Amino acid sequence: MKVGAVPENLLEYLLDCFGVIPIPMIDTFQAMVRARAIMVGVKLDLFEALKDQSATAADVAARIGAAPHATEKLLNALVGSGYLHWSDGRYQLAAVARRWLLNFTAAV
Repeated sequence: MKVGAVPENLLEYLLDCFGVIPIPMIDTFQAMVRARAIMVGVKLDLFEALKDQSATAADVAARIGAAPHATEKLLNALVGSGYLHWSDGRYQLAAVARRWLLNFTAAV
């Protein structure tokens, strides 16, 4: 699943076809949310928590010392952004996160 302005019903599809939906405004907001999710993930060592193996949201929350429900929301935002993958209730790092976000704080 990718994050974006994707029509979910006939009305939204028609509005999109006629150019009524302000796509740049939606894209800009999504960029801010995506950037913030990445920053929070790095700050909480969320990517490090998934470095060695996939895990459930509850497992990740326990590893990083965060609330399970909030952690699940953050994990889902990162899945939608392409930094994590989700399968069978477990989250794992996407290649881009593994390459660029592990040990990020040590690199800066």
